[in-house]
Amino acid sequence: MLIQSPPNPKTGLIPHTIFAVRVRGEDGWRLGTRPVTPDLLEKVLNDEGKEYETLRVVFQHEVLDGFGEHFIDEHTRNRGWLFDYSRGLWIAPDESILAPSGSSVEAMPDIVLNEIHCNRITFTIGAGGNEVPVWGDEFLYDPLPPIADLISRLKLGQHGHACIDDFEMHVLQTERSDFVRFIARSTVRNTKCFWLDVLCCKDTLIDKLAQFLRDLSAHPDFIHQYLLDDAYNQEEWDAALELADISWEQAVKDGKVDEDDYQAEIEWANRVVREKVSIPDQSQEFIGLYMKMLTTLDVPERWVSKL
Repeated sequence: MLIQSPPNPKTGLIPHTIFAVRVRGEDGWRLGTRPVTPDLLEKVLNDEGKEYETLRVVFQHEVLDGFGEHFIDEHTRNRGWLFDYSRGLWIAPDESILAPSGSSVEAMPDIVLNEIHCNRITFTIGAGGNEVPVWGDEFLYDPLPPIADLISRLKLGQHGHACIDDFEMHVLQTERSDFVRFIARSTVRNTKCFWLDVLCCKDTLIDKLAQFLRDLSAHPDFIHQYLLDDAYNQEEWDAALELADISWEQAVKDGKVDEDDYQAEIEWANRVVREKVSIPDQSQEFIGLYMKMLTTLDVPERWVSKL
């Protein structure tokens, strides 16, 4: 008889737990989901006669009845797990990939913020003459919690990776205790792959990654342009954008700005939005947790897979 947790009485949605199991003799994880809360998961798998060595909960959520299987890959990737196509198994966030063949140049990665606008962030990781463009969307595709979680593991002397959708960041052990192999990869529109592979000082790398997150927390546009998503007051937002357009056009006529300076126009609009759009009460808790994560690396459990 199928064991299933009762639906949420308020929403009618069915609890589902996405999990990973390691089977004896396999160097990786298999995924699954069951319509139960995490406290019932192990009993359900044992009743089914499933054999495994280790069980990890990846994510617990609520979905429409019959739709639990549709979201396994999405939620798993968004919590830092990586699928190894060569083995047909998953790699947990605290585990390293097999080191690629070939040698790596010695270089320290730099992370440069390009833009924060309209719930999207773009930045570039560069080292050894190569650059890897990265973009994020707080609602759909957010690389920042996995990066924060990776930094926390590095500080504890662990290794692993941060990955989400088309972006991967790997930190591998080397023969030198103070050096690591740093690999970053991204794919743009599934057509072009960007890659860098370098050797660098572990402590300096940690400092660089952590400083990037701290700089984001201090960025004046980060909250309004990345974290608010669609939670803002639409009337306030529309009025702010209209005011920004009018004041920008006037500034162009007065010769104060260059009409073709796209970046200046974006910054102009962002400033008006900051001044005119309030932060809703229902967003305060989430924003507080997120901003705390950027400075303390304390990632809420539901945002990554805690192992």
